[in-house]
Amino acid sequence: MTPAEEVQARKLAKLILPSIPGDYAEDAVAISAWLWLSPDGKGAGGGARAYDLIGHSTGFSFPIKPLLPVLNTLRAVHPDYETRHWKTALLQFGRKLHELRLSYEYEDPYRWMVTEANFKDVLLTLRPPFLQPNQP
Repeated sequence: MTPAEEVQARKLAKLILPSIPGDYAEDAVAISAWLWLSPDGKGAGGGARAYDLIGHSTGFSFPIKPLLPVLNTLRAVHPDYETRHWKTALLQFGRKLHELRLSYEYEDPYRWMVTEANFKDVLLTLRPPFLQPNQP
């Protein structure tokens, strides 16, 4: 992640945090949010999961309109902007400053979207790696 991408990722995190459901708002230690941006940058979508300390999670939504300018800036500052645009991004962040990850998908705009058909696999993918127990 470049410094410019990090700035935009932190802005997105700040905009998403207020939407954490009430019963998870204080207990959430990490968030995974998938963010879709249309090719022309005029439409967007996404969803998120909040994780508590023992690993339980809940899905939630957030207002997209406030995120749209930040998503467009994130796409514009991406190192591959001149040659190809990402279609969706996975933003994973925690309460600690170093807990910030950003991944991109260039082909499948729904790669991280949770559906009835894929939820078992996608939920494992969405879980932030910094929540995993340390491996020996």
